[in-house]
This record gives sequence, C-alpha cells and structure tokens, in this order.
Amino acid sequence: MRLLFVAAVLVGALALLSAVACGSSTDTDEDAAPPRPPTATGAAPAQQPPTPTVPPTAVAEQPAIPPDTPSANELAPAQDRTPEPTQPGAMGGDGQVTITIGDGTLARYVIGEQLANRDLPNDAIGETSNVSGSIVFDADGKVVPEHSSLVVDVSTLVSDSDRRDNYLRGNSLQTGAYPEATLVVNEVVDLPWPLPESGEATFVLIGDFTVRDVTKVVKWDVTAQFGPEITGQAVAVFTFDYFEMSKPRLAFILSLDDEIRLEIEFLATVTP
Repeated sequence: MRLLFVAAVLVGALALLSAVACGSSTDTDEDAAPPRPPTATGAAPAQQPPTPTVPPTAVAEQPAIPPDTPSANELAPAQDRTPEPTQPGAMGGDGQVTITIGDGTLARYVIGEQLANRDLPNDAIGETSNVSGSIVFDADGKVVPEHSSLVVDVSTLVSDSDRRDNYLRGNSLQTGAYPEATLVVNEVVDLPWPLPESGEATFVLIGDFTVRDVTKVVKWDVTAQFGPEITGQAVAVFTFDYFEMSKPRLAFILSLDDEIRLEIEFLATVTP
C-alpha cells in the first residue's frame, strides 16, 4: 500500500512538471504574437503603426511667391506698354500747323514810270489771282521749308497796257519757258507763337524766290490780321538787275524805276 501511494505521488509530480512546461511554452508563443484588437466596450484602441510618407511624383513643389513681387505688366518692357492718351487740347499728330493760301489772294507788281502821254509819274501795276501754296510750321513755330512754298502764275499778270504785258511776258519774265515764280519759305521772324486768335501782327518772311531760272533770297515784310481766317499783305522790293531781268523799252514809256515792288494780298486759313 505504501508503495502504491509513493507511485501515485510520483505520477502526480510528473504530471505537474509536464503541465508547467506546457504553460511556459504557451506564454512564450502568446508574447511573440501581435496584440489582438479589444473586444470589450470602452477599451482603448490599439496603437496603429504610422503610415509611411509617399514622395510626390506628378507635380514638383513650387516655390512661394514673395508678396512684393511685381506683376507681369510691370515687368514688360516700356515699348510694349499701351501709350498714354494725348492730353486734351494738344495738337494731333506731330503738332504741325499749316497756313494755306485761299481764294481771293492777289499778287501784283508795282513799278514807277513816266509815260509819254502823261505829265506826272504814275505806277505801272499788273496783277493776278493765280496764287497758291502753304506754309507749314512745326510744333515749336519753326518753318518746315520742304513743305512751305508759294507759287504765282506770272503768265497771267495783267496791267492796263497790253503792250507792257506782252513785253514782260516775252522778254523780262519769259513766261513761255518759265510760267511760274516760286517762293520757298525758309524762315519767319517775329511771328507770334502759338498763332493768335485775333489782333494784328507784323513779322518778316525770308525765302528763296525763283524768277525764270534765277533764284535769290528775298525778304518780305508782312502785316497780318488774325481771326477765323488770316488776311494781310506781304511786300518785297528788289531791282531788275537782282533777277537779271531787262526793263521794258517801249515808245510810250519815257522812264522806268529800277525797283520792283511785289505785293501779295493774301487770305489764308489755318489747320492744326
């Protein structure tokens, strides 16, 4: 009986040692396994591992634009910008002003003479209304010579004597070859600028005057009245010799002055 009891005790001890060994192996396996999610209500969630950051591949990150960076219009070159509008009242285009000779203008010559059938000297006067041309000024009031000229059709000059007229046309002026006398205006001295809207002014006009094939500088004294139109007179004085012209030599002309006085009574308009 005692032997059976001892044997039973030994068997129990072995069983206990075996159970302890199996329990240690189970605890080790549970420690290696990952934690299970909680099932009980109110239990704290298990901490999830962080999601790895994936670098962008489609669009590269753009640098930030400083707040004071100028706009595209401010960076554009000056010549590409829209020009500012012309100020009210300013002249259009390049600021030129043109005085144009109008209808009603007369050109004439005046020469002192003594006729055989008269006791006192008188003036030989011949005139024509065939006058045209214009004078162009820049924005500063200076003449633009290449656009400023007056033309007189001297072939149409008429006086009170056909014999005088025929002599001047055929000899002194040679209008068959040179029907026009031309004045190219180079300079105007003492002309008020900008042009006045009213009142009177006197000034000097200087230009190259061509009669036949001879060109000389001639000074004209001008008196003008300003208004909606410009009216006035321009006068130049020179001799026959200055333009290499011959004096008329006719039986009824006893004497003839050396000086020729040219007058232009003008009516003109102004355009800006």
